[in-house]
Amino acid sequence: MRCQFADGSYHWMRIICKTIYDEEQNPLDAIGKLSNIDSEMAKKDRLRDQAQRDGLTRLYNAESSRELMTDQLSTLQMGERCALLILDIDHFKSINDTYGHLAGDAALSRAAQAIRSAIRTGDELVRYGGDEFLLLFHDMPRNALKKKLESIRAAVESLEFPEYPGLRITVSIGCAHAVGPLADTVQKADQALYHAKAAKNRTVLYKEDLQ
Repeated sequence: MRCQFADGSYHWMRIICKTIYDEEQNPLDAIGKLSNIDSEMAKKDRLRDQAQRDGLTRLYNAESSRELMTDQLSTLQMGERCALLILDIDHFKSINDTYGHLAGDAALSRAAQAIRSAIRTGDELVRYGGDEFLLLFHDMPRNALKKKLESIRAAVESLEFPEYPGLRITVSIGCAHAVGPLADTVQKADQALYHAKAAKNRTVLYKEDLQ
């Protein structure tokens, strides 16, 4: 259990206790010991974090993100407008083929940083797999959504890679308003992404841009 000490600090403690009985098996007392297990709990937290996060970008991975986003979508407040985005790095295979896999890793890592810098603290960004990212916006007004999509696209496009002359990256973005189960919302965002990738370096909002 986590206990507060007299100095106000908190520590994880393991309590081992044994009951002492009398001749008639009535409990008389207890004896035991308390052990500080802060280091053990910290190690468990690190291992849990490593299992949940992508090693390259340090974002949540696809497996952990499904549970995280499902929980968040299930607790939406009445009238709250959320949006789900799928972002795909354009021509990612050719980046690896032309500049090497280290350049591909740099593209993924810096794209993640650029996207994170363009969004709010509470918005959830995860690495969905390969060169795809998934992003959940909380309470994003409709009139602000298109501007935010464009700011994300522009943030990635402005990245520079001085160690890889000539390398520039762009992203295609598909977005859908989060209504209903996570799987349905992802499917709609993926449909929008399909249309965005047809032109590359473009943002497409489900239905509004598919009329």
